[in-house]
Amino acid sequence: MVSPARKREAVVHLEGKFQVSQRRACKSLVQPRSTLRLGSIEAGSQRQRAPQINEVWCYDFVFDQTEDGRRLKWLPICDEFTRENVALEVERKMEAADVVRVLEAAVARRGCAPKYIRSDNGPEFVAKVVRKWIAEKGFETLYIKPGSPWQNAYSESFNSRMRDELLNVESFSTLLEAKVLGKA
Repeated sequence: MVSPARKREAVVHLEGKFQVSQRRACKSLVQPRSTLRLGSIEAGSQRQRAPQINEVWCYDFVFDQTEDGRRLKWLPICDEFTRENVALEVERKMEAADVVRVLEAAVARRGCAPKYIRSDNGPEFVAKVVRKWIAEKGFETLYIKPGSPWQNAYSESFNSRMRDELLNVESFSTLLEAKVLGKA
């Protein structure tokens, strides 16, 4: 059995010696091109871990539905250092003003604001209302690159666990039931 590393070396050899394309070299070695490609780590692309509590919060939406098929939009906010849930809100629809309301409640409950808040570039997170409120409170945003959910890994991890442990286990008949079970 030949290791993938040796197959990659063989592909490079075939490309150089016989002037064949990468696709043809991979095909002749029965080597999928997906295992050939190795991503390089750009300088500074490594995400730094939050050094202390309330340094970085992260948030993203999670969608579910009630038994009657109506949408539920969940907004969990997590502290990246402790990986603790700072706030969890559910509504039928949630706009930028609702995001600000949830953030205000989380800051009031914690007694302090984070230095940074990480999110994707969703319209509710990049809206003027949200950016203005964040600037007034004195913390900064860390927007991830579009199409790169791994840059918001703590939020994605929390959302996955929330889906496994709450949303896939419980069946919500009403919004009120979802709110009550979300607070429990």
